[in-house]
Amino acid sequence: MNAIEFRESFRKFLKNDERYKKFVAIINRGRDSRLLFWQERAIEQFCEKHALKIPSFVVLQEIFSVCELHGNTLEYGKVKVFCGHVDYSPDYTKACAKLFPNSYMSSVNGPEEMYGENYGIRFCKACREAEQQWRDEHAWQG
Repeated sequence: MNAIEFRESFRKFLKNDERYKKFVAIINRGRDSRLLFWQERAIEQFCEKHALKIPSFVVLQEIFSVCELHGNTLEYGKVKVFCGHVDYSPDYTKACAKLFPNSYMSSVNGPEEMYGENYGIRFCKACREAEQQWRDEHAWQG
């Protein structure tokens, strides 16, 4: 079973597109390099049903490296690491979660030893286009 077949079969197995999207979002944003309990159970049950060996977390990250909103394969990119905090508006934060969850156009805050360096990210082209459109439509016209 290839990655596309695995994803599609798993989506059907969950019988709930919102749960599938949440599964993908969590694995793509996971900072702990592990699944949550409910994700572990879902993968275990899916693999048992299909007589598959349970993939490692790294393999699952590759399999589910798709945008939960657009379905596109996430691409590799880099952003600058900066010092400080960006306080995004509530409107932007809501739009990001709903319209462009995988754009990663902005720099990221990071440890001091990485300031100014590039940090590897995965992004969705459609999310970046949606973010740019949202920014154009919501730009302050002072």
